[in-house]
Amino acid sequence: MRMIVCLAFLSVIFPCHARAIEPEKFLPPDTVFVAMVRPKSVLASALVKSQGWDELLKALVATNGPAQEFLENAGLNPFTQIDSVLVASTVFPLLVNPSPEEASSFKPSFLVTIRGNFQSKKLIKAIETLGKENGAPVKRVKVDDLTLWELPVPGVPVYVAIHNRQKAVFLATRKEDAVRCIRGGFEGLKSGELTEALTSLDGKEAIYLAGTLPKKIGEKMPLDPLFQALADQVDASSVGAAATDSIHLGLNLIPRAGKSPATLRDSMEKKLLPDLKDKITKARQAAANQPDKVEIGGRVLKGYLDVLQGTRFATEGRTIRLKCTLTESLLSSIQGKELKKP
Repeated sequence: MRMIVCLAFLSVIFPCHARAIEPEKFLPPDTVFVAMVRPKSVLASALVKSQGWDELLKALVATNGPAQEFLENAGLNPFTQIDSVLVASTVFPLLVNPSPEEASSFKPSFLVTIRGNFQSKKLIKAIETLGKENGAPVKRVKVDDLTLWELPVPGVPVYVAIHNRQKAVFLATRKEDAVRCIRGGFEGLKSGELTEALTSLDGKEAIYLAGTLPKKIGEKMPLDPLFQALADQVDASSVGAAATDSIHLGLNLIPRAGKSPATLRDSMEKKLLPDLKDKITKARQAAANQPDKVEIGGRVLKGYLDVLQGTRFATEGRTIRLKCTLTESLLSSIQGKELKKP
């Protein structure tokens, strides 16, 4: 159990400054969803520090006993030695209502690439020690001239590969993926739409997500009618956040084949956003009749309206871009906090 906790912690909590397309060599061809985080960029943000989120994250690590023990054994400081974490998945993570056919063939795989400064011998020893302490010894697996470590995670084994020259550690549910990464990576994605969504990012993001949307996504997960028509027009999307003294958000949408970028933009700019503003305005009016909720609720709803008012649209080729900036005061408003007096 401790092994699962540690693996989940490393893969999710530390769930690169070139263009975002550069790490694509570590994305398997059948990838449909990608997530990336640069811990150093996040923690260096003045806004993150002012909100106390950096200390919150450090406290989270310090109070997680199994993860803290693993990090100490590995000689690894995740806040100074982790450059980036790239997660690739062969399934869209919001697929909450699969059909019987999909459920029967549901065999998702993932590949996590962690880049930074590692002490390979200490890391390997920490992995093997963790396995022994949990009664699940880690196996060394030879593939030609390569050595992998097989972690006996319930349900599916996880293979670990270490590439000293690339300063990278790979965790993969498919052995062949770990091997391909050590041998130089993959040649590209099958999905041109996902590639397009990734290249729409500007490479400055501290965090980004990108993926192809399943067809008829409304049948897979509950969607507000406002978003249903939009989702049916989108094939792939990416969203990124750069963190400085503000959070700069960017959303990129790639329309499905046969759908016009102009039509998609009109759907958002002339239908979705006005309808959202109308809903929020009505919610503010309703909150005004509830004195116990009007102060905090009013600030939150006003913050949402300000975000929508500040959203800007642009069209580049087939890509629809939306951008907005969350300042400290706007973020406080969204969280229902009182604004600091100057």
